[in-house]
Amino acid sequence: MSLLFFLVTEVYLGVGWCSFHTYKVNEAQYYEIVWEGSDLPLSCRIGFEGRNAHDVYDQYQVCVEASEYHVSDCTFHMKYYDPGRRQKQLSYSCGFGPGKYCAVENENFVIEFSNFRTSTSVVRLMVTAKKTYDYEPPLLAAVVGGVLGGAVIITVVAVVVIMFRIRKRRWRKPPPVHVPLPPPDPDRETCV
Repeated sequence: MSLLFFLVTEVYLGVGWCSFHTYKVNEAQYYEIVWEGSDLPLSCRIGFEGRNAHDVYDQYQVCVEASEYHVSDCTFHMKYYDPGRRQKQLSYSCGFGPGKYCAVENENFVIEFSNFRTSTSVVRLMVTAKKTYDYEPPLLAAVVGGVLGGAVIITVVAVVVIMFRIRKRRWRKPPPVHVPLPPPDPDRETCV
Protein backbone atom coordinates (compact mmCIF):
# COMPACT_ATOMS: atom_id res chain seq x y z
CA MET A 1 0.00 0.00 0.00
CA SER A 2 1.50 3.33 -0.99
CA LEU A 3 0.76 6.59 0.74
CA LEU A 4 0.07 9.59 -1.46
CA PHE A 5 0.96 12.91 0.04
CA PHE A 6 -0.35 16.11 -1.45
CA LEU A 7 0.02 19.79 -0.74
CA VAL A 8 -2.96 22.14 -0.67
CA THR A 9 -2.09 25.79 -1.27
CA GLU A 10 -4.70 28.40 -0.35
CA VAL A 11 -5.12 31.40 -2.64
CA TYR A 12 -7.13 34.29 -1.17
CA LEU A 13 -8.84 36.65 -3.61
CA GLY A 14 -9.04 40.37 -2.99
CA VAL A 15 -8.34 43.77 -4.54
CA GLY A 16 -4.62 43.62 -3.69
CA TRP A 17 -4.21 40.19 -5.20
CA CYS A 18 -5.79 39.37 -8.50
CA SER A 19 -3.19 39.48 -11.25
CA PHE A 20 -3.47 36.62 -13.71
CA HIS A 21 -1.29 33.68 -12.80
CA THR A 22 -1.27 30.07 -14.01
CA TYR A 23 -0.73 27.48 -11.29
CA LYS A 24 0.56 23.97 -11.94
CA VAL A 25 -1.76 21.30 -10.52
CA ASN A 26 -1.06 17.56 -10.28
CA GLU A 27 -1.81 14.57 -8.06
CA ALA A 28 0.44 16.00 -5.32
CA GLN A 29 -0.36 19.75 -5.62
CA TYR A 30 -3.92 21.05 -5.13
CA TYR A 31 -5.20 24.60 -4.70
CA GLU A 32 -8.02 25.99 -2.61
CA ILE A 33 -9.34 29.31 -3.91
CA VAL A 34 -10.94 31.41 -1.16
CA TRP A 35 -13.07 34.54 -1.57
CA GLU A 36 -14.56 36.02 1.59
CA GLY A 37 -16.78 38.76 0.19
CA SER A 38 -14.14 41.42 -0.52
CA ASP A 39 -14.18 43.79 -3.49
CA LEU A 40 -12.58 42.43 -6.64
CA PRO A 41 -11.29 44.23 -9.69
CA LEU A 42 -13.34 44.13 -12.89
CA SER A 43 -11.55 40.99 -14.03
CA CYS A 44 -9.82 38.68 -11.58
CA ARG A 45 -8.55 35.56 -13.36
CA ILE A 46 -6.62 32.53 -12.17
CA GLY A 47 -5.35 29.83 -14.52
CA PHE A 48 -4.56 26.19 -13.83
CA GLU A 49 -2.50 23.76 -15.83
CA GLY A 50 -2.16 20.05 -15.17
CA ARG A 51 1.60 19.63 -15.02
CA ASN A 52 4.27 17.81 -13.04
CA ALA A 53 7.78 19.28 -12.99
CA HIS A 54 9.38 15.82 -12.81
CA ASP A 55 7.26 14.08 -15.45
CA VAL A 56 6.62 16.78 -18.04
CA TYR A 57 5.06 14.37 -20.55
CA ASP A 58 2.35 13.14 -18.17
CA GLN A 59 -1.13 14.48 -18.92
CA TYR A 60 -3.78 15.69 -16.49
CA GLN A 61 -7.38 16.74 -16.37
CA VAL A 62 -7.95 19.76 -14.11
CA CYS A 63 -11.15 19.73 -12.02
CA VAL A 64 -12.77 22.27 -9.70
CA GLU A 65 -15.40 21.71 -7.04
CA ALA A 66 -17.02 24.14 -4.62
CA SER A 67 -16.48 23.02 -1.04
CA GLU A 68 -18.38 26.12 0.16
CA TYR A 69 -20.61 28.45 -1.87
CA HIS A 70 -22.66 31.00 0.05
CA VAL A 71 -23.26 33.91 -2.32
CA SER A 72 -26.07 36.29 -1.43
CA ASP A 73 -24.91 39.29 -3.46
CA CYS A 74 -25.80 38.96 -7.13
CA THR A 75 -23.05 41.39 -8.20
CA PHE A 76 -20.63 38.48 -7.72
CA HIS A 77 -19.93 36.53 -10.91
CA MET A 78 -17.72 33.53 -11.49
CA LYS A 79 -16.90 31.84 -14.83
CA TYR A 80 -15.11 28.62 -15.67
CA TYR A 81 -13.59 28.23 -19.12
CA ASP A 82 -10.82 26.65 -21.15
CA PRO A 83 -8.76 29.46 -22.76
CA GLY A 84 -8.67 27.73 -26.14
CA ARG A 85 -12.44 27.14 -26.17
CA ARG A 86 -13.94 30.36 -24.89
CA GLN A 87 -17.34 29.39 -26.27
CA LYS A 88 -17.65 26.74 -23.53
CA GLN A 89 -18.10 28.91 -20.46
CA LEU A 90 -19.97 28.16 -17.28
CA SER A 91 -21.18 31.17 -15.29
CA TYR A 92 -22.32 31.32 -11.68
CA SER A 93 -23.63 34.09 -9.45
CA CYS A 94 -25.90 34.21 -6.39
CA GLY A 95 -27.97 31.19 -5.48
CA PHE A 96 -26.84 27.64 -6.05
CA GLY A 97 -23.17 26.99 -6.56
CA PRO A 98 -21.48 24.88 -9.15
CA GLY A 99 -21.05 21.14 -8.97
CA LYS A 100 -17.82 19.46 -9.89
CA TYR A 101 -16.48 20.56 -13.27
CA CYS A 102 -13.52 19.08 -15.15
CA ALA A 103 -11.81 20.81 -18.03
CA VAL A 104 -10.93 19.12 -21.29
CA GLU A 105 -8.10 16.64 -20.76
CA ASN A 106 -4.63 18.20 -21.05
CA GLU A 107 -6.05 21.73 -21.47
CA ASN A 108 -5.49 24.78 -19.30
CA PHE A 109 -8.41 25.96 -17.22
CA VAL A 110 -9.33 29.49 -16.07
CA ILE A 111 -11.62 30.76 -13.32
CA GLU A 112 -12.68 34.39 -13.60
CA PHE A 113 -14.23 36.34 -10.71
CA SER A 114 -15.83 39.76 -10.43
CA ASN A 115 -17.57 41.56 -7.58
CA PHE A 116 -18.26 45.27 -7.24
CA ARG A 117 -18.98 45.61 -3.54
CA THR A 118 -18.12 44.02 -0.23
CA SER A 119 -20.52 41.38 1.02
CA THR A 120 -20.76 38.57 3.54
CA SER A 121 -20.54 35.95 0.80
CA VAL A 122 -17.99 33.12 0.94
CA VAL A 123 -16.70 30.89 -1.84
CA ARG A 124 -14.19 28.06 -1.44
CA LEU A 125 -13.15 26.10 -4.49
CA MET A 126 -10.87 23.06 -4.51
CA VAL A 127 -8.84 22.72 -7.71
CA THR A 128 -7.40 19.25 -8.30
CA ALA A 129 -5.95 17.28 -11.19
CA LYS A 130 -6.36 13.69 -12.23
CA LYS A 131 -3.53 12.01 -14.16
CA THR A 132 -4.92 10.73 -17.45
CA TYR A 133 -1.67 9.62 -19.11
CA ASP A 134 1.44 8.32 -17.37
CA TYR A 135 4.37 8.67 -19.76
CA GLU A 136 6.96 5.91 -19.62
CA PRO A 137 10.10 6.28 -21.71
CA PRO A 138 10.00 3.62 -24.44
CA LEU A 139 11.80 0.56 -23.16
CA LEU A 140 14.67 2.63 -21.78
CA ALA A 141 15.28 0.27 -18.87
CA ALA A 142 15.15 -2.77 -21.17
CA VAL A 143 17.63 -1.22 -23.61
CA VAL A 144 20.09 -0.25 -20.87
CA GLY A 145 19.73 -3.64 -19.19
CA GLY A 146 20.20 -5.44 -22.50
CA VAL A 147 23.35 -3.50 -23.35
CA LEU A 148 24.89 -4.04 -19.92
CA GLY A 149 23.85 -7.70 -19.80
CA GLY A 150 25.21 -8.30 -23.30
CA ALA A 151 28.55 -6.69 -22.38
CA VAL A 152 28.85 -8.91 -19.30
CA ILE A 153 28.04 -12.07 -21.27
CA ILE A 154 30.55 -11.19 -24.03
CA THR A 155 33.25 -10.52 -21.42
CA VAL A 156 32.63 -13.85 -19.64
CA VAL A 157 32.66 -15.80 -22.93
CA ALA A 158 35.90 -14.07 -24.03
CA VAL A 159 37.63 -14.89 -20.73
CA VAL A 160 36.55 -18.56 -20.92
CA VAL A 161 37.78 -18.87 -24.54
CA ILE A 162 41.15 -17.28 -23.69
CA MET A 163 41.62 -19.55 -20.66
CA PHE A 164 40.69 -22.63 -22.72
CA ARG A 165 43.22 -21.75 -25.44
CA ILE A 166 46.00 -21.19 -22.90
CA ARG A 167 45.36 -24.59 -21.31
CA LYS A 168 45.10 -26.26 -24.69
CA ARG A 169 48.56 -24.98 -25.65
CA ARG A 170 49.98 -26.34 -22.43
CA TRP A 171 48.43 -29.76 -23.13
CA ARG A 172 49.85 -29.86 -26.68
CA LYS A 173 53.46 -29.25 -25.62
CA PRO A 174 55.42 -32.43 -26.17
CA PRO A 175 56.81 -33.95 -23.04
CA PRO A 176 60.41 -33.05 -22.39
CA VAL A 177 62.80 -35.29 -24.34
CA HIS A 178 65.28 -37.16 -22.22
CA VAL A 179 68.57 -37.57 -23.93
CA PRO A 180 69.93 -41.05 -23.34
CA LEU A 181 73.21 -41.27 -21.57
CA PRO A 182 76.12 -42.25 -23.72
CA PRO A 183 77.34 -45.78 -23.26
CA PRO A 184 80.04 -46.18 -20.69
CA ASP A 185 83.53 -45.64 -21.89
CA PRO A 186 85.48 -48.86 -21.77
CA ASP A 187 88.72 -47.03 -21.18
CA ARG A 188 87.45 -45.58 -17.99
CA GLU A 189 87.65 -47.37 -14.81
CA THR A 190 84.53 -48.13 -13.07
CA CYS A 191 84.16 -48.59 -9.40
CA VAL A 192 82.83 -51.78 -8.32
